[in-house]
Amino acid sequence: MTGSKRSENTPRRKKVIQKLVLLATLALYLTLTSLTIGCPIKFLTGISCPGCGMSRALFCALKGSIREAFYYHPLLPTVPLLVAYMMFDNSLKRRTSHAVALSFIVLYISVYIVRIIFFANDIVSIDLSNGLIVKLSKRIFEGIK
Repeated sequence: MTGSKRSENTPRRKKVIQKLVLLATLALYLTLTSLTIGCPIKFLTGISCPGCGMSRALFCALKGSIREAFYYHPLLPTVPLLVAYMMFDNSLKRRTSHAVALSFIVLYISVYIVRIIFFANDIVSIDLSNGLIVKLSKRIFEGIK
């Protein structure tokens, strides 16, 4: 009996840990962005992430500037759906949950590619020389010479 209870709690414990990691990541992200670093991925690599502009889009939408919100990120309307998915993921069948997650991933990556190719601007860009990793690497290699 105790073995079966333990095996029943393991998936639940895994979900709780996943949600705690997600919350910790979100807290770290909010901390870094509040320090005027902006997107941590772009800060480190010089490459915008698929979610770049989403925070600004959300703030614009909250102020009622819907057109400006869509300029910053066209997938803003998916945020409530993502939140609902994260909250109720446990109530979905495993196969359905994976299909929903994969759909969000494909959607965000597809829109990201379109934004990079056709709408590159200061929000979504690739500039490796502007990333902290390249800057630090240059300094290290300059110091070796």
